[in-house]
Amino acid sequence: MKMYSLSEMEDEFIGKIGTAQRNVYEEKFQLDMLSDVVQQIMKKENISKEALSIKAEVPLAQISKFERQPQNINFFNVVKILKALDIRLNVLKENKTMMCLS
Repeated sequence: MKMYSLSEMEDEFIGKIGTAQRNVYEEKFQLDMLSDVVQQIMKKENISKEALSIKAEVPLAQISKFERQPQNINFFNVVKILKALDIRLNVLKENKTMMCLS
């Protein structure tokens, strides 16, 4: 039985890097990862959604939405959430997007 790498499977079933379909997939994946990081920090620092909502000046519904469907939240609200948790985000774009958290 032949083994396939994740990259090969993504190329085959989602599309090659640089295609519109693959770009959408990559963006959603990165937002999902970012949402996971926010949730991990909230858990580690024992911060409730309500407390984050107040600190970030973002409606509670938007915090919940970011956890469930990060691709459907306003970018400016994401920035406010990240700032409230002291998360710095650097995005570099050269042939592909790379997300770095610090």
